[in-house]
Amino acid sequence: MPTATADDGTTPAGPEGAPAASPGAWRRLPTVVTVYGVVLTASLVDRWLLATGSGRRRGDGGRRDDGRHRAPVHARVRVRRGPPRPGTLPAARFPRIARWWLGASGAFLVINLLMMTVWGTSTVAVAIGWLRFSLVFGGAGGLLVGIVEAGSIERARAAERARVRAERVADTREWLRYLNDILRHEVLNASNVAAGNASLLLDDDSLDEATRDRLAVIERACEDLDDVIREVRLLVASDHGDLDPRRVDLRPVLDTETDAVAEAYDGATVETDLPESLPVLADESVGRVFSNLVANAVEHNDGPDATVRVSGEMDADEAVVRVSDDGPGVPPDERETLFEPANDSTSDHGLGLHIVRTLVDRYGGAVELSDTGPDGSTFTVRLPRATDARDVFDANRETAAAGT
Repeated sequence: MPTATADDGTTPAGPEGAPAASPGAWRRLPTVVTVYGVVLTASLVDRWLLATGSGRRRGDGGRRDDGRHRAPVHARVRVRRGPPRPGTLPAARFPRIARWWLGASGAFLVINLLMMTVWGTSTVAVAIGWLRFSLVFGGAGGLLVGIVEAGSIERARAAERARVRAERVADTREWLRYLNDILRHEVLNASNVAAGNASLLLDDDSLDEATRDRLAVIERACEDLDDVIREVRLLVASDHGDLDPRRVDLRPVLDTETDAVAEAYDGATVETDLPESLPVLADESVGRVFSNLVANAVEHNDGPDATVRVSGEMDADEAVVRVSDDGPGVPPDERETLFEPANDSTSDHGLGLHIVRTLVDRYGGAVELSDTGPDGSTFTVRLPRATDARDVFDANRETAAAGT
């Protein structure tokens, strides 16, 4: 039987004001409550069978006994239909349930003992039946109240946790907006100034070759910094939900991006096999998805020439685009975290593939490394087909957001 744990995975502390229970006690308590429920059910069935059987064969006394024993049966029905099942509650709630169960059983037993003392009983069998009825009815009522109270506490705790999480998300988004403003107004502007001055100096024919090489390095570094800043801003915008998906034809987008990559990399060949139209729900940033995939395929090809093939097709409810290369494949130790942002200097994928997954998820689509090996890799992108039913896209996007 698994060890009962708190919400954070640790062994939970004891109830308020009580020392922490041992792990063995926490393991046994849910079992005890469950066993009691089984015994309670068996006892109620037994009483009901005896009561209904005696009601058909006996006189008025038997029928009075029958009426007295039907109440617990109805109480049991309410227990099953009302509160949440004990198995859905964390172990930390069971001490309160146990206190209600034992307290109600004891209180009801005391009350019925006083009634038996005042009124008396005709036989020992009647007294035993009365006592058993008291324990069953009192325990059922206490168990019902305890489970209802425990469920209310859990709902209140869940609501509080949701409120705290919402506040943290709001604070984080505010800081991201602030970071976005800094990147746009401060860092990007400074980078543009540096790149512009380097470009002006390179136009001076009187510079020696060593100086021109250093200025070229500065210019390339500024261009790389601009790319990183734009990618970070794109991530911030997608995290805020600022993207506004609409109908976009992927065919001209793919033509533009593949031509740009082929021109930017010497020795790169990009082949396309696309239908005349690929209408999807996306926005102007969708081109970054495929430019990053194609550029990633070229950059990680260790041969003198790189060939990338981009193919697409329309299904009933989505567009499927595949980007294949003839590179060495993705190493096994990188496949699980391929779309995660690099958190150290050992990864050479940067933010490119992470941006790919982030954008595709926000559009309500999916991206995966569908094939890889020594002969190359294939990335498959699926985007929702553009239709007039905007609510279809909204449902897809909510599903994708819940899975991330």
